[in-house]
Amino acid sequence: MFLKRKIVSSIERWINKKEIIILIWPRQVGKTTLMKYFFDKINWQKFWFSLDKTKDCDIFSNYEKLLDYIKLQWFDLDKKFTLFVDEFQYCKNSEIIFKNLYDSFDNVKIFASGSSSLNIKNLIQESLAWRKKIFKIYPLNLEEFIAWRTWKDFDVKIFKEIKYLKDIWENYLKFLYEFMVWGWYPKVVLEKNLAQEHLENIFDLYLKKDILDFLNIRHLDSFKKLITYLAINNWQQINYSQLANFADIDIGTVKNYIEILQETFLIKKVIPFYTNKNKEISKAPKIYFVDNWVRNYFIKNFLEDVELRQDNWVLFEAIVLQEFLKYNKEDIKYWRTKTKQEIDFVIDNVVNVDVVEVKFKEKISSSDYYWITKFKESYKNLLKNVYLMSKYWEKNCLEWIKCENLFSFISNYLNS
Repeated sequence: MFLKRKIVSSIERWINKKEIIILIWPRQVGKTTLMKYFFDKINWQKFWFSLDKTKDCDIFSNYEKLLDYIKLQWFDLDKKFTLFVDEFQYCKNSEIIFKNLYDSFDNVKIFASGSSSLNIKNLIQESLAWRKKIFKIYPLNLEEFIAWRTWKDFDVKIFKEIKYLKDIWENYLKFLYEFMVWGWYPKVVLEKNLAQEHLENIFDLYLKKDILDFLNIRHLDSFKKLITYLAINNWQQINYSQLANFADIDIGTVKNYIEILQETFLIKKVIPFYTNKNKEISKAPKIYFVDNWVRNYFIKNFLEDVELRQDNWVLFEAIVLQEFLKYNKEDIKYWRTKTKQEIDFVIDNVVNVDVVEVKFKEKISSSDYYWITKFKESYKNLLKNVYLMSKYWEKNCLEWIKCENLFSFISNYLNS
């Protein structure tokens, strides 16, 4: 059964346009499933290539060879046709072939997917320029997770139905806690009883295909040690020297590995927001995992009773960051002064900023928005929206601060 995701409607708007549709993000988030969904919907000439298979990659290694193969399959190149190319990063120069097809045929349409790779972004930016439309396919967001948990295709309308909303609020914490612990790769949602096994397989595949085979990283023990350190110190400012000592590698290699983890979509590096270097932190980034399960996997903690976990507020803050990314709010920073006043997230909108402070608690006190007040004193003319997000529903805020829980924040801010 195919359960629709929010991004489907966005992709559908580009089906009849010439631009190459490229789906990127890590393994097992559903890129191939989405491609197959559109493959089944298209009723004109179409062909599927999986470039992680030697035979298909060989066919796709040369432009003329590809055209000859398509002709042998009785394709009529004068009529509309679509190529679906899965894992295109595994075939050298595939992006050049995309460019040649795009420039040579007015009747061609290309769907392509690529898993995590440092090369993908550079290749498609340089070779394909304005010829492509890129979609980032994340693990399920909270709305999609709730829809799938109740066996519904994602439709924003269902989140406005009174009967459905009542069911959501009755089970809100249950859904939220599951989401915080396991993260939500599609296969994990659909087969919850095999969640840990699926997650282990996903990570093993990531290490083998992307880290060992494709990126040719040989210091795998040090690479794993670095991830363990980041998992233990999730959300904290990076100390490169401590990381290097822990992983038994030099600082240059640490920085390289962190870039690899970010470019392979396992982590997000959040840099500081500042205007005054003398008073505010200006350099040290924070690290968050793009999905909580990776962190929980490395700290060996999948306890689902979140109330009993000492790191529950860390998990909660992380999924807020993850939801930002899933709704394309990517210019995320944090604010901290040298006297340790701190704001969790500052969304830099260029002309202004939105501020989000996260508290994993039910009751909000004046001390919880003290640092927000301090930020306002410094950036009154730049501040647009201010949110204080708590675990549940809390109305005990100052008039200019919007109190939200995560689900209402998604509805009122991220979906706006």
